Amino acid sequence: MGLIKRVGLLALAVACWLLLVPTQLGGAASYVRVQGNSMYPTLRAGDTVLLIRDDRYAVGDIVAFHSAQLGGSLVIHRIVDIAPDGRFVTQGDNNNFVDGDRLSEADVLGKRTLRLPGGEQLIATLSGPWRVAILAAGLWLLLFFRPGGAPSVHRRRAMRRRHS
Repeated sequence: MGLIKRVGLLALAVACWLLLVPTQLGGAASYVRVQGNSMYPTLRAGDTVLLIRDDRYAVGDIVAFHSAQLGGSLVIHRIVDIAPDGRFVTQGDNNNFVDGDRLSEADVLGKRTLRLPGGEQLIATLSGPWRVAILAAGLWLLLFFRPGGAPSVHRRRAMRRRHS
């Protein structure tokens, strides 16, 4: 495998690590399991949402936070307004009222980057950050080390030249 291809694959592996590995293992990702129907039809109970922290949030972003009004429960709702003091006003897509919490940027765990429909089953299978890390390491090994794999075109040509 050529140097450029290896560097490209390494960059891809690092990007996957940074984007998909949970924060507990040094990554930037948080995963939220959707419960209830406050975000229906955008999000459904049993979906899993990948969150990534961002430097800026805007009206329309779906964000997760711990709600003081709900005793610290994890909530995933849409930013519907920004108050004059710069705090975010949120609301569930299926709710006819805005949330009582007013969030600062520091209160936001991250914004929705990816929705995995029915992802609760996948996450339950992986069940924990160490299994995700093992899966990522396994994928990395498959990308870089292919024991018994077919030789590359360049290696086959070099072998032919030596045997001619």
